[in-house]
Amino acid sequence: ELNSFRAAVVDPIPILSLPGGHEEPVLAALNWSEDEYERFDEMQFDFRSIQQGYWLKGGSVTTYNCLGGYASFSQYYPEEELLKNSTLLLQIGSDDYSWMMWGDGGELTLYADSEALLGGRFERPWGDSQGG
Repeated sequence: ELNSFRAAVVDPIPILSLPGGHEEPVLAALNWSEDEYERFDEMQFDFRSIQQGYWLKGGSVTTYNCLGGYASFSQYYPEEELLKNSTLLLQIGSDDYSWMMWGDGGELTLYADSEALLGGRFERPWGDSQGG
């Protein structure tokens, strides 16, 4: 019966997101050595593990939901983001609790034109889906 259905209320949790790949423009501009990238990747993995352990009370996921910030990719950094001068709008990760699955543990990521967003406009959106 439709009247008995109630949507869950979820309060967003503001968390820090870090760039996740050598291809991210903010990281590529640093011109780090492979050793420096490797140390950053290890630090970022530890950081996300601590966040997920705290917010998910020890639960385990490989992707997460994100509104703005830096996306997390299960397979590869999408080059289209670089070519289109895009900014992350929303990332929805696979989630066993809500029965959402993108591939076998991936994510659905939505982007928009960076310059348009700075002007308060949502123009030329596009998306990418990756499976884990």
